[in-house]
Amino acid sequence: MLQSVTTNTRRPRLNPLPFPSDIALRFDLLIVLIVCVSIQFYGHFWESLHVEATEKLVACASDMFAGVFDPRLLTRDVLSASEMRVQFAPQFAHCMALLRPQMAWKVAGIVATLALAGVFYWRFPAWKLKSQRLVPIAKDDPPGLFDALIALCGEAQLNPPPAFVWNPLATGLPVTFGRRRDYYVALSGAFVANYFYADRAAFRAIVLHELAHIRNRDIDKTFMTIAACFAFVTVSVVPLLGVTLFAGHALRDTAWLLAKTGLWSALVLLSGASVLRVREFYADVQASQWDGSPVHVDRVLARMRDDSNKRARTFLSLHPRGDARRAVLADTTPLFRLGKWDALGIGFGAGVVIETMNGLVLGLVPGEAQAAVLRVTIIASAVVPLAVMIFAIGALTTGVWRGAYAAVLNGRDPVKGTAAAGAVFALGYFVNQMLLGAGLLWGGPAQPRMTADTLTTVLEVHAVALVLAAIGCWMICDWIARSAAAWTGVAVRSRSPLFALRLTSAVSIAGVAGMFAWGTFASMSIVTLGPHQTFYTSLVMAAPPVVIAAFGSWLFPWASRWFGRARRELAPSSWVFLDDAFRLRLPEFRPGRALSTGIIAGLVFCLWIELLRFRRFLPHDAESTIYATFSALLHVAQRAGESGFAIVMPIALTAALAALIAASRRGAFNALYGVCAGSIAGAVMSVGGLVTIDLNAQSTFESSMTSVLLYLGVASLAALPASMIGALAGRLGRSSDGHDRLSMVRKAVVAMLGIVVIAGWIKSLSDVI
Repeated sequence: MLQSVTTNTRRPRLNPLPFPSDIALRFDLLIVLIVCVSIQFYGHFWESLHVEATEKLVACASDMFAGVFDPRLLTRDVLSASEMRVQFAPQFAHCMALLRPQMAWKVAGIVATLALAGVFYWRFPAWKLKSQRLVPIAKDDPPGLFDALIALCGEAQLNPPPAFVWNPLATGLPVTFGRRRDYYVALSGAFVANYFYADRAAFRAIVLHELAHIRNRDIDKTFMTIAACFAFVTVSVVPLLGVTLFAGHALRDTAWLLAKTGLWSALVLLSGASVLRVREFYADVQASQWDGSPVHVDRVLARMRDDSNKRARTFLSLHPRGDARRAVLADTTPLFRLGKWDALGIGFGAGVVIETMNGLVLGLVPGEAQAAVLRVTIIASAVVPLAVMIFAIGALTTGVWRGAYAAVLNGRDPVKGTAAAGAVFALGYFVNQMLLGAGLLWGGPAQPRMTADTLTTVLEVHAVALVLAAIGCWMICDWIARSAAAWTGVAVRSRSPLFALRLTSAVSIAGVAGMFAWGTFASMSIVTLGPHQTFYTSLVMAAPPVVIAAFGSWLFPWASRWFGRARRELAPSSWVFLDDAFRLRLPEFRPGRALSTGIIAGLVFCLWIELLRFRRFLPHDAESTIYATFSALLHVAQRAGESGFAIVMPIALTAALAALIAASRRGAFNALYGVCAGSIAGAVMSVGGLVTIDLNAQSTFESSMTSVLLYLGVASLAALPASMIGALAGRLGRSSDGHDRLSMVRKAVVAMLGIVVIAGWIKSLSDVI
């Protein structure tokens, strides 16, 4: 294995240390889980001690569910059904008021858990110093040890250095512990004898590894993790188990509470173990960078391998296996990729937080106040999910961006494996919904009673939502990966990758938040329209975010060329690699061909509608042929019940064809090229449709802008699936992602089409004037 490390490192290892690490991600997920699960446990604690109040709450909630999911509502229009549901507001407020007594218990659970964790974290260093009889290392006893340790701190740029303590009679390897700005490195007498005097290179590697924990700022997270897990078990799990076993519940209810307690406790402890494992990989990498080579760190890990392999190879292990650490030391790429379990955890954590926060918000609903009920309902259904999803998308973007960045530098496809994280993220969110559904099916002690038809309806809604969410999240992650590939050239020539990463995260979050907010507004507007709502109304309401997303999806990667223009000839920054520098060949986002494809497709459509308008100037046979194409479309549109489809269908087909052609190439940006071509074609067709069809003596500014928005929205919607299909075809095909300039023939075609179409526009405008 030592030989493999030496061989593999001929290609410089990528440096994961400048990026946000998985340590912070997993620690944040752990704290979120502990807080939310503690709230739920203390809610069950209250329910077990207040049986009569719980039964009233269950009866009230069951009646409310029966009314909201009344089958008779399905026979009414949207507006009437909404008005009927509003009548449940007083009952809803009454049910939620029954939740209010739980609030004090839930808050007390959070306070107790966090307070005990804080005390344990603060007192742990003093307890460890006393219990293990650790004393400061004297400057001259043993000779040279203290000076060697201080010299290593200088290499690690730790100022002030940690306190070095030891127990001359102890055995084992060094351990770093402490709290913020008060860190200790504990050595044993056996370690000093076996390494400092017998193997100075191994001594150096091991001490640098411990100092790396301080440099990576994971000591506080480590002991906060231990303290939080200890407090969670002591203050939340043990009391709930005691109350569950001795509260006199029915066997069915006791089994449910025990199963839920065991499942949630296992998730929390597994999350804590994952925090303690992942930090070791980053410390190994940092130590190898300080040491100038991974050889000595790898040799130490090889010596420790036998002991590591005796550990149970389960997720409960607090340290990773030695062979896994050596593999990551040789190739750091796994530290860049967002693991499927991490993506699942982010989605699951988002679902748990939304459920928990909504439970707290709903408990604040005042009784018999319809306006307040509406406000709190909006907060619970829109504000809370949006706020939580902003943080979740930020974490997801960081992981996907890092993975795509590493794939580009390693010469691999940046989309492969990273975009699928979006679907796993969506699945993680719905895992929590599945657990809630399991509770409804099992019929826990505090679960509302539902009929089989109601449960089936809820299941169908969640199944459809899961499919749509998985597709949406997959597409978002696919775009993030492709954008990261475009911005990698800017990142590697900057002082830090954080600018490009944070900029991509900000754009992703803004896009998701905007889509969410506009979707909420559009849904409320469509409900308000009631029977006046039509298919065209839905298209126009959906058009603004779709158009902005379509143009932004390729304009943002294209902006990387302008940011990186001044640095294009510079060598990669020193932080990019852990070892020697390496000359890179990075892909560039060049949408010239896609732009020309979209322009040509749009001009061809404009020429067609101009020929339709001015066909009377053509010979009879040409006039009949041109009108026959429109007549066939008009016949199809009339059979569909809307003659306006006759112009919408060719716009969609033209945009889809342009997107399919532009995306059918190999490379990281093929799908973005397809969206670019489709959206540009839509823009050209919108101008042509406005000038040739919509502008007349009766047209108004509002009607004209509505038509333009409709054409753009239809083209953007059609370009998206066509781009994905074209990208898949390009991946299977052999055409390369060429960067050659536009040929003279293509430029000539664009120029001639443009001249003819513009002449027709001038003729159309002169007829109106």
